[in-house]
Amino acid sequence: MGLIQLYSSFSLFFSTLFLLVAFFVIYDIFDEINEFYEMIESDMKKFKFYSSGASRTIAGLEKQRNLFGGAVSF
Repeated sequence: MGLIQLYSSFSLFFSTLFLLVAFFVIYDIFDEINEFYEMIESDMKKFKFYSSGASRTIAGLEKQRNLFGGAVSF
């Protein structure tokens, strides 16, 4: 009877340990995905800022700000 109780105790311990490690790994994966998403989102904001400025320059919208033929600009 003592051997069965020992085996069941070890089984319970290792099962609990396995579940805790699995939950920790899953949490870490979701945390890394969230961090990657935030990094991509900030890069997209920077890209949108630069691309809108570049498209305005290409389209010639920046020429309206120049005074006296480009001698004075702001």
